[in-house]
Amino acid sequence: MTTTTRELFERYHARWVDRDPDRIVELHSPDSIFHLHSGQEPARGRAAIREAAANTFALVPDLTSI
Repeated sequence: MTTTTRELFERYHARWVDRDPDRIVELHSPDSIFHLHSGQEPARGRAAIREAAANTFALVPDLTSI
């Protein structure tokens, strides 16, 4: 079974909507690099990506999906 780009997007998007950093990083590879919109250095690796997502939710508590 292959996953389409659309299916992957929908799974990833749902995890952001749920505000769940642990589930977000499940879809990242161990050596993943996540470029932040804040202008900070990219988050490298699952632990850093999890922290970046958690920080985003803390800084923007009313972050919602469009």
